[in-house]
Amino acid sequence: MIIAIIVLVIILALLWWAHGEGVPVFLYHEVRKDSGTHPLLLESEMSYLASKKAKSFNFTTAKNYIDMHGKLPRNSVIITLDDGYEDNYSKAYPIFKKHNISATIFVNSGFVGKKAEFLTYEQMREMHPLIDVQTHTRYHNKNFSSLKLIGVIGIFGELKNGVDDIYGISREVGFPILEYGGEITHRKLSISSAFFIQFKKYFDENLSDLTEKEILERGQGFVNERADDICIESDEMWKKRVAEAYLCNRRDLEKGSGQQIEHLAWPWGYYNKKTHQWLKESGVVGFATCIRGTNSRKLNFEWIRRNSIQNANMKKFKFRYFICKNLILGWIYEKLSTKNAKWEIKE
Repeated sequence: MIIAIIVLVIILALLWWAHGEGVPVFLYHEVRKDSGTHPLLLESEMSYLASKKAKSFNFTTAKNYIDMHGKLPRNSVIITLDDGYEDNYSKAYPIFKKHNISATIFVNSGFVGKKAEFLTYEQMREMHPLIDVQTHTRYHNKNFSSLKLIGVIGIFGELKNGVDDIYGISREVGFPILEYGGEITHRKLSISSAFFIQFKKYFDENLSDLTEKEILERGQGFVNERADDICIESDEMWKKRVAEAYLCNRRDLEKGSGQQIEHLAWPWGYYNKKTHQWLKESGVVGFATCIRGTNSRKLNFEWIRRNSIQNANMKKFKFRYFICKNLILGWIYEKLSTKNAKWEIKE
C-alpha cells in the first residue's frame, strides 16, 4: 500500500512538473465560414490562449529565442497555417493582431500573385513580423511514385486533391490510377500520355465487365508488361529535383516577402528520411510535420509535431491545448495517436 502511494505521488509530481513544459503547435489551413475553421471559432480559440497568458511564437522568433536562451519559456505556443490562403490575411490576421498572437504561414510560392484565393507578397510584408512566412513547396503537387495499380478513373479508386495535373493530359474514364505521393517525399515516375491512352483502350476492350479484383490483377499485368516504357527517377535525379524546387521556392519567397526562409512544412504531411537529409543540405533548418503530440521547450526543429485543428470545435481545442502543454501527456498522446503511423515514407 505504501509503495503504491509513493508511486502515485511520484507520478503526480512528474505530471505537475511537466505541465507547461510542452509546447503545443497548432495547424490550420483556410479560415472562413465554409472551411474547416470558422473565423468566429478562431477568435474564440485565440481569445482562450490570451486568457491563459500563452506566450506565442512563430518559427522565426522561436528559433531566435532558443538561440539566445536555450529554450522557450513555459506556457509557450506556436500557431501555423499551411498553404498560404488569402483568408489567412483577411480573416485570421486581424484576430492574431487583436490578441497579439504570432503565427507562421507555410506558403506555396507558385500560387502567389497567380490565384486570387492565395496571399500576395504585399500582404505577407504587411503582416510581418507578427506573422512570418516559410515554405511549403512550390505547387503542393503529387506525382506517380510506383507501378502499383490502385484504381481506374470513373470505376473505382479516387484521386485526391493535388493531383490535377498528374497525367499531363485531360483525365478520362478508364485511365489507370497508380500509387502516388508528395512531390518531394516520393520518387517520381515519368510516364508518357500514350501509356494512359493504351491502358484505357485495353480496359475498354478487356476489363470493363470484370470485378474490381480481376481488373486490378489483369490491369497490373498490363502495367508490368510496359514497365520498360516508364522512367523511374534515380536517387541523383530525385535529389537534384528536390534541391532545385526548394531553392527556387526560397528565392521567390525571400525576394517577395523580404523575410528569411529556412523552415519547411512537409507537403501532405509525408516524411522521408532521404529528402529530409537532402533538404538539410540545401539549407532547411526546421521541419514542421503532421505528427500529433507536443514538443519540448528546446524544440527539435528537425521534427516539429503539430496538431491539426481542422474541423475541430472549442472543446477539442481546449483538450489538445491542455494535453500538449504537458510534456508527459503530450508524449502519451503522440504514442496513442494511430494516424501518426502513416506519415513516414519508407523505400
